[in-house]
Amino acid sequence: MSIIFTKEEFEELKKSIEEVERKLKEIIQQKSEAFSGQDSWHNEGFKLGIVEEMTWSKRLRELQELLSKAEIVEPKEQNEYVRVGTGVVIEYEDGSIKKYVVEGYTVTTTPYKLSVYSPLGKVLLNAKVGDERILNVGGKERKLIVKEIISPSKVRKILSELEKDASKRR
Repeated sequence: MSIIFTKEEFEELKKSIEEVERKLKEIIQQKSEAFSGQDSWHNEGFKLGIVEEMTWSKRLRELQELLSKAEIVEPKEQNEYVRVGTGVVIEYEDGSIKKYVVEGYTVTTTPYKLSVYSPLGKVLLNAKVGDERILNVGGKERKLIVKEIISPSKVRKILSELEKDASKRR
């Protein structure tokens, strides 16, 4: 089973793997220094190093598995359906409006990237402008309407706007 990535998110995956590998090397070095000839099982730094090494090793395996299953998709230039690579503007029943860039699998979380593997992404996939969808979150239903679909060539503009908005909120 392949996992869909846009080219940008695939590059993020590779960067994440490099970061985790770097962190893991650092932890192994610190663990080695903590060991340095002492009774390792009475050395809290060494024990903590083992736990951290196991945690980061697990994360590395998860990311490497994603990499092995990755399929890079080139978004098709269209704005009729919500698909990977398009932007989407949705209105919730409370009147709030949100803009998202639709991705395949997302490695990094941002308030404006929407993975097609997420609950909202699954609900919106293949929707058209005007479609009403129901999102079930924690047993509660939220009604939403697709207001606009933005073609991949115009997504870069909306992406920079969303990034500016997100940085203002930090």
